[in-house]
Amino acid sequence: MTSRKEIGSLTLALYYIAIILTLITSATSCVSEKKLAKMCAEKFPPRDSTVIRERVITDTINVPGDTIQVECPPVFIKDTTTGAIIKVPVTKKTQCPPKQIIYKTIVRDSLIYRENTAMVQHQKNIIALRDKTIEDQTKSLSFYRKWFWILLVIVAGYVGIRYVLPRYIPSR
Repeated sequence: MTSRKEIGSLTLALYYIAIILTLITSATSCVSEKKLAKMCAEKFPPRDSTVIRERVITDTINVPGDTIQVECPPVFIKDTTTGAIIKVPVTKKTQCPPKQIIYKTIVRDSLIYRENTAMVQHQKNIIALRDKTIEDQTKSLSFYRKWFWILLVIVAGYVGIRYVLPRYIPSR
């Protein structure tokens, strides 16, 4: 019989072995995953496409004109009571026409599209496989079409020889 001490040391050894195996498998799985990622990146490098969009935004603002006073030449008026000539200064208020201020804003956007070349290649493979399937099906259909016409000619010949031809050949 084994003692409790031996069972405990055996269990401890099995735990250590399980821990070591877990560490080894996790380390190797990370390495293989990194290698796989590197191979994938080498075989299918990403392609960048840059699109530059440019738009011009035009804003027009109408600013009302200023009111200015214009001095005109003086007017001379004769006073009816005294008969003296009086010089009267004349000022006239005038509204200036409104001003148009045009603001042009140029907006430039750069869009970078990163193409997933692995997915593009996968889609091309799927399309090629479907094209091959369609081609095989059309070959199969052409085979059946050919046999259909052959059988149709045979049946038409049989009907012609068996039923139509005896009507035109006199019997003895």
